[in-house]
Amino acid sequence: MEEVYSGSEGRSDDEVRSDDGESESGEETKESLEDAMLQTIKEFSIYTRAITKDLEDNEKKEIEQAKKKGNSKIKPIWQDSTFKIDFISNLLMTLLSSERIIKYYITYVWPMKKHLKTRNTDFFIKNKRIYPGAPEEDVAFFKALWSVKGAMTEKEKETVWKFWDILIEITEAWQDIVHWERSEADDMWITNIDYNKAEENLHKDDDEISEDEEELERARQYMQGNFVKLTKEVNNNIVNNNNMKGSVNKEKKANLKSSSTKSSNSTNKKTNGKKVKELSSDDDSD
Repeated sequence: MEEVYSGSEGRSDDEVRSDDGESESGEETKESLEDAMLQTIKEFSIYTRAITKDLEDNEKKEIEQAKKKGNSKIKPIWQDSTFKIDFISNLLMTLLSSERIIKYYITYVWPMKKHLKTRNTDFFIKNKRIYPGAPEEDVAFFKALWSVKGAMTEKEKETVWKFWDILIEITEAWQDIVHWERSEADDMWITNIDYNKAEENLHKDDDEISEDEEELERARQYMQGNFVKLTKEVNNNIVNNNNMKGSVNKEKKANLKSSSTKSSNSTNKKTNGKKVKELSSDDDSD
């Protein structure tokens, strides 16, 4: 498949809309920037999934038509790409706080800022090591967005770059306020990346680039182990929160029951008192 339908019809990329990171008072705060980070990631995901959804749907039709003609050797490029984008986006939102997402961005993405700002696609296409823990098929699909002719229009590519610009601006503004320095207490569980080797690959032909597959596999296992660990922590927190809510609800119910009983007893006392008084009056009249 030399050309792939880009599916750009119906996708608006005239501008990238995002929260500017300002609070209601008009000043940037740590909290407003963290909110802006989450909002931008959501919008970035929605925009990218619109591209991959069109590519995926069109490719499926092409493969079905090819099979009808007896050609069953076409290898899909975009299969499950939309699911992967949704999965990664939801993973970020579910497992990581907005503050931690920014810390990861500073740790992992900032070393590549110059390549993002100069729109250097080669850096991201020629390297595997800059995608820590990612399976090969996921890296391949991401690279294909930039390397397959027609996958994205030039306008769409520029819109994607603009999203990265906004994320860089948000994290830089956040760092200007917080002055965060990474420590062991942060437990970033991200594998170390040799950015110097990644830089060296820029000056090599594709057939000259050699990556240590064992090292990459160790990185994947390391990241996967940390992912499982974090998932358990989050699930435990959810269970604990639910248990706390359950305890609070039980306590509320018990208080309501107690209040109801007291109210009932009080009403009974008043009623009985009234009856006693009425009986007493009847006796007197007799």
